Amino acid sequence: IHFGHFGSLAANRNLKMFFQAIFELVEENPPWQDFICVDIYGAELDSVSRESLVAFPLGTMLREHGRLEYDPTTGKSGRLRVLEAMCQSDVLLLIHGEGIICDEYIPSKYYEYLLTGRPVIGIAEKGSELDAMLMANESRTIDLNDLDALKCLIREYLAQWQQGGVPYRKARSPFTVQNAVDKIITIADGL
Repeated sequence: IHFGHFGSLAANRNLKMFFQAIFELVEENPPWQDFICVDIYGAELDSVSRESLVAFPLGTMLREHGRLEYDPTTGKSGRLRVLEAMCQSDVLLLIHGEGIICDEYIPSKYYEYLLTGRPVIGIAEKGSELDAMLMANESRTIDLNDLDALKCLIREYLAQWQQGGVPYRKARSPFTVQNAVDKIITIADGL
């Protein structure tokens, strides 16, 4: 099973809890290390994530791919290669982070993740705007400090993967042509 994180990380937006969850699950179930893969695309690991690997080593389960750029052999742009890698992931990881600055934005990767139809684990503050957006699109939010809930969710995805694969989300979005037309008609009727 491939868990994929795409984009940048920072000290206040890191993979420490995810690494700890994977490490502890594999300690409880050693054979799982043979089929769990954590793929990191984009920027290098931040210092907190990197340091957490000392306490929670993932060994060959962790694969750092770096930035995907234009491939002259295939002619594929970096953007297309990233989208393909996202689609090949079984579960995508979205880290919102801690601190007041994180309350003021939605990670842009979220919108790209929506295009893939893959399930998303959002590690964010419960009750936040991002939490509501994730839930509205059949994804799951784990509170920033809830390691046990994260481990339970990873177990759930592992069970689905072992039974034939993690299912795609149904593509649902409130931003449809029909919804836009309905809203325009409602506004026009009120004039």
